[in-house]
Amino acid sequence: MQELMLSVLGVGGKVFVLDYGRSFKRTCLILGGSYIEFDMKNPVSINPFSEVPEDDSAKSIEARSDFLSNFPSILATMAAPQYGTSDLQQPMLQRALISVWQKNGAKAEITDIADWLSNREESYAKELGNMLFPFTKDGQHGRFFSGKAQLSLNSDIVVIETDHLRSVPELLAVIVQIMIVHINQTMVKGDRSRPFLIMIDEAWKLLAGKRSGEFIEEAGRIARKYNGSIALATQQLTDYFRQEGSASEKAFENSSHKIILKQNSESFKAMRANPKLAGFVDEDWKLNLLQSVHSNPPYYSEIAIYSPNVSGVVGRLMIDPFTLLLTSTNARDYQAIEDHMAKGMNVSETINYVILEDL
Repeated sequence: MQELMLSVLGVGGKVFVLDYGRSFKRTCLILGGSYIEFDMKNPVSINPFSEVPEDDSAKSIEARSDFLSNFPSILATMAAPQYGTSDLQQPMLQRALISVWQKNGAKAEITDIADWLSNREESYAKELGNMLFPFTKDGQHGRFFSGKAQLSLNSDIVVIETDHLRSVPELLAVIVQIMIVHINQTMVKGDRSRPFLIMIDEAWKLLAGKRSGEFIEEAGRIARKYNGSIALATQQLTDYFRQEGSASEKAFENSSHKIILKQNSESFKAMRANPKLAGFVDEDWKLNLLQSVHSNPPYYSEIAIYSPNVSGVVGRLMIDPFTLLLTSTNARDYQAIEDHMAKGMNVSETINYVILEDL
């Protein structure tokens, strides 16, 4: 994942990482990127309305249309993360969004949508207003969605860390989806010829929600339109299918390119048992190819690549010592770097020092 990130930066692109465990922090800092860490104790507003353009230029009209078509899925994740909204409720969320936008524009908040719903005569609309309460100004998550957004996504690399939100999965999923909306809005306003990549680590955790599949399909369409792409990563292939209709499942099904690292025997058993993964191991030559994938740290790591017209080819990644240590998630490496940085060294000096120590 980190080599992919460096490759996009190397061709002049931008990279946005939605991280879950600080795997990208060191790389972000050494490259002079922006590191944004969400914390319940110090909430930062990411009000999704703030960055939606209100003027009548062709670019702004297009961006506004994208937002209004994509955001109802996020409202559904807010209101009903586990079971999803019904076919009756979802159009009402869409009506609420459009009405609030027409009245308040970029000054709108989730509170306005909840109030609009609560003031309707329909009982199911009132229920939706109540279901959105945790995300209003008086709810426990309201400070993340009230007032003007306090974000800057202008750096070439932006890492958004969500580890502190582990205990509030319903908030975590919403924040990740809204950040993708902010990223797409940022790229709309910039140079559309410049490629960008949105990377989502531990995707099944960060993109939970019954209707999140609809969101990721629309988000992917918008990203492609602006010369962007979305890459998801999980520890296990079966993680993509933990929840039917989820964003991770839809992303896997719609992805043109799939990369599989070394798997163990239990993984192969799970793949055979999953109808959506069995195609990777349903013939001897396919299974043999995946079983051949291996790593020999710190010298190289192998992957199996599946793309249009490529039914499986093994690639080998070999990188220099500095990049290897920079992107390492090994606990020993991480601690060594943290210890030396605590003594006053910057990241670059620390990595070179640790390399010399290991010689």
